[in-house]
Amino acid sequence: MIAPVLQTAVYILSPDRTHVLLIHRNRLPDDIHSGKYLSLGGHVEPDEDVLTCARREVLEESGLTTTELNLRGTVLWTGFGVAHRDYLCFVFRADTFSGTPLDGNEEGTLEWYRSTTWPAVRCGTATTSGCQWSSTMSPSRSSE
Repeated sequence: MIAPVLQTAVYILSPDRTHVLLIHRNRLPDDIHSGKYLSLGGHVEPDEDVLTCARREVLEESGLTTTELNLRGTVLWTGFGVAHRDYLCFVFRADTFSGTPLDGNEEGTLEWYRSTTWPAVRCGTATTSGCQWSSTMSPSRSSE
């Protein structure tokens, strides 16, 4: 029987839709995702729906308030990690938001990347529980 932990992943597009906001997980050395570039998001809390979770996680992790979220799909990972847990992730795209993003949080730094490199985003690989930026690419940062 599968009884997955519910998660959200939110990809925030810049107002001109040329960049995507990702978190570089570089602040927790024991993090299973250390060094990877990930979407914002996290675990759904008890008595919380996935849309509320997505908005809460974006606000907590970036300081942004999302005003339009579009569900783009779901991903199911079975037997992930040391505990071999099952995860069901709801993947959203945020087309609009308000506020100014933080520089980062306790998990890592927040960085805007050119969205022309979207095909490099890999979801559901055997080594991750989320969508990650391909470690073999050097994404074009907005500051370059």
